[in-house]
Amino acid sequence: SDVCSSDLLALRDGDLPAGAVGVAAVAARGDVALHLAGILGLEALASLRSRGCAVGALHPLVAVARGNRGDVCEGGAFVFEGDRAARTEARALVRALGGTILEASAIERPGYHGAAALVATGAVSLAQGATALFAATITPAPHEAQLRAAVASLLRSVASNVEAVGARRALASPLLRNDTDTVARHL
Repeated sequence: SDVCSSDLLALRDGDLPAGAVGVAAVAARGDVALHLAGILGLEALASLRSRGCAVGALHPLVAVARGNRGDVCEGGAFVFEGDRAARTEARALVRALGGTILEASAIERPGYHGAAALVATGAVSLAQGATALFAATITPAPHEAQLRAAVASLLRSVASNVEAVGARRALASPLLRNDTDTVARHL
C-alpha cells in the first residue's frame, strides 16, 4: 500500500506494551507509532518496530489534572525520542498544537520523568499551601474561586519569569533585596 498510517498511543504506562501489541497486529511496514508516556522509552513499542513501523516517544510536558477539560497540550512543550519518520510525524503534531519540541537522541527516563513530576506535583503542593495560608490570613476570607485565581496568577508569573530569564534568575524574594526583616516576619 502507498498509504502509511500514524497511530498515537495514549495509554496508561502499564497498558502501553499490550496496547502496542494490539496495534502491531494490524500495522503495516512503514506505519508510524508514537506513544505519550514519559517514563517508558522506545522499548514499549518493540512489537511495532518488529513489524517495520517507525516508532517514537512524544512526551507532553504538561500536567493533565482530572476534571480539567481544557486544551492543556496546546502551546505546550514536548520531548521526542525515536526514528526519523516518527520525528517527522511528531514535529507535525506539535506544530499543529502550537507547541515546541525538544528532540533527544537518548533520555535517561527515571531522572527525566522525575524532573517533570517535580515541577508538576511540586507546584501543586506549593499552591495548596499558599491557598490555605491566604484563606487563613485574609479577612474576610476570599471565596474558593478567588483563591484559585490568586494562586494561579502567582504561578503564571513564576512560569513567565522562568521562561523569560531562566530558573536560576527567576527567583523573586525579599532575600534578594536583603530584606531579612520581612523574611523574619514570615516565621
